[in-house]
Amino acid sequence: MEPTSRQDGSGTQEPPGAAPPASPGTSPDQDATAGSLLRLRSQWRGADVVVVAADGEIDMLTAPTLRDELAGHQSAGARVVVVDLGGVGFLASSGLAVLVTAHSELAARGAQLRLVVRNRAVSRPLALTGLTTALALYPDLPAALADPPPSAN
Repeated sequence: MEPTSRQDGSGTQEPPGAAPPASPGTSPDQDATAGSLLRLRSQWRGADVVVVAADGEIDMLTAPTLRDELAGHQSAGARVVVVDLGGVGFLASSGLAVLVTAHSELAARGAQLRLVVRNRAVSRPLALTGLTTALALYPDLPAALADPPPSAN
């Protein structure tokens, strides 16, 4: 079996041979309250696809944690970043801003952000802001992973 990732002490998994992201997930010096309200688990699926599973609340306190996690995966060269929001019980405008920024930054380099949306706490703010047409939404993780990654330019 070929190894597809390595795991550092934070619970974040990196692709083989990649440098760890600058700010993975929650760090020891981060506000303990933010870490307890949002848990992120990342798993690389091959060399260029990463799945970030989010559990908890994404608001002005926790959005920077998600932003840092996604930025780290962008820096590591992910071509597809799948954010599984199935465990999110609250999504505030600051969380929406993080998702829109990540989408724009990934698209600018020919990569993709894919969101797994399974609950009203996430689908409602996306629908109310019109982001359901701007972002790639999927009903479950297998559907989000079924599309091939974009070809490298």
